[in-house]
Amino acid sequence: MLDPAIRTRGLHEAGRLDTRVTLRGVWHELVTMSDAELASLRSPDNLKIEVMESLLEPDGSPAVYRKNSKGDILQVDYFRDDGTRAISNRSDVRREGTLGGRLITVFGRDGTPLAQWASLRRLYHAWVDVVIGGGEAILVVDSAPAGGLFFDYRRDNVTTIQVIHNHHLLQMRAEERGKLSADVMNMLTHLDWFDAVAVLTQGQYADLMGANVLGGNGFVAPNMLVDPQPEGASVRDPLHGVIVARQVRQKRLDHALQALAGAAGAGSRAHLEMYGSGGLGPKLHRAADELSVDDRVFWRGYDPRAKEKFAEASFTILSSRYEGHPVALLEAMSAGCIPLAYDVEYGPRDTITDGVNGFLVPDGDVPALSAAIDRVASMDSAELAKMRRAAILRSQDFSPKEITQLWASALKDVRKNKRPVVNESGTVSLTGATMGEDGLRLNIDVTGKIVSSTRSVLIAWIGRNQDAYGRVKARITRKRGRLHAEAVIDVNRLESLNTGTVMDVYADICNDSTPLRKRIPTGSVHIPGVDHGFMPFATVAGNLSIHYVAAPESTEVRSV
Repeated sequence: MLDPAIRTRGLHEAGRLDTRVTLRGVWHELVTMSDAELASLRSPDNLKIEVMESLLEPDGSPAVYRKNSKGDILQVDYFRDDGTRAISNRSDVRREGTLGGRLITVFGRDGTPLAQWASLRRLYHAWVDVVIGGGEAILVVDSAPAGGLFFDYRRDNVTTIQVIHNHHLLQMRAEERGKLSADVMNMLTHLDWFDAVAVLTQGQYADLMGANVLGGNGFVAPNMLVDPQPEGASVRDPLHGVIVARQVRQKRLDHALQALAGAAGAGSRAHLEMYGSGGLGPKLHRAADELSVDDRVFWRGYDPRAKEKFAEASFTILSSRYEGHPVALLEAMSAGCIPLAYDVEYGPRDTITDGVNGFLVPDGDVPALSAAIDRVASMDSAELAKMRRAAILRSQDFSPKEITQLWASALKDVRKNKRPVVNESGTVSLTGATMGEDGLRLNIDVTGKIVSSTRSVLIAWIGRNQDAYGRVKARITRKRGRLHAEAVIDVNRLESLNTGTVMDVYADICNDSTPLRKRIPTGSVHIPGVDHGFMPFATVAGNLSIHYVAAPESTEVRSV
């Protein structure tokens, strides 16, 4: 987005963006800001600004790149229209030629470096400070990776809210992706740091609370149906289905093809129009051919108006492995297109009443999905019309009016309960560690100023490879200015991890202001041996960590 003003104007003219909404972009503004504005950007890292020897020579283009032999972008220097250097963004600070470390510098028109940051996160914080100024603001972070950049953006005049769209706990399971990106992991492991967290469904909210990943700062705010589709014809070809989905692993579209083949084996002539694109496209085409349904699957590719096709279809299929709260489901229902959905986490169960406004199918049960296709195809017109009306009615529960009122109420409460930005100090020490049938039992002491304001303590474990996260509440007692906490890391909580996962253990101390997360020094406490797949150990720095070895033959591996 080279010029946000042009993009904003285009969206306004197309009627796709309210005229009260303006787009702004950090990189564009860093190039166009005045020297005085650039000098006002804060550099909280207190760096001694240095001019890098690797500054790139201008070539008349807005940006000049430096790459290594593998194609990694090591540096980008941005230039203004007048040819002066605006920004140098270097990503090989630790070792030249290899990604690692960051140094971002902004320059005045005379070539003088005006501000510098050692991380993208700090740069974004400085820019948002300028955007917001000293007035009151609400910062809604609607992206998981962006949440990893803003979890520690805490200002007394800014209320921060993170929105969670996906099933990140599932993505860390060994049978799924097995890990998260570093930024997403930063977001997920710091939800306490936001003033509030918006979750799309009640089911996910309950699970996050049950896993102690989410504290008392969460609320449920489903996706809204901004552009409901026309109701469409009341009488449609009951064999005609439409799927609008990215062709990626998460969507599990091979199951939809298998279900179509199963319905065909039972004599059905149902057919599907598939809208969307993605890396699995060629593989899905081959699967349709192998299943002998290639003559009944019509590949339409990406179409920005694809959702309008729901008004012509009798049914749609949602065969995903996991979801947040799929908007495509709401769009289909608003058009009277009957959803046939796997009962996955999350969304379908929160939206569909089985047999009333759609059909819920057990997760991964292809024969049951085939049966649902047959059921829609065999229903009489009166039953179909009734179900279509029920689907349309249910979709209206997610109208902009309904959802914005819900947000308004939540924001009022969040602003009222916003915690002050106060960084309190404290010390954590391990006083005992034992392994029992229920798992690893830990005893820790907390001392320092933080004790008086502490409301709860949780023991957290965070995978070094972004492949594990969990927390358990500790039972706390207070005595003579000291807080004692006792907790058990249940072995069942780690069954879904990848063998070999290494987790660092922390004490999360929750109070009425800024949360405090501390590593747990082992001191002279005896660390128990491996049991139940756990291998607790002391790091080189003397802090508690856990190696999940799982198999007994792996217990001798202690080099972590």
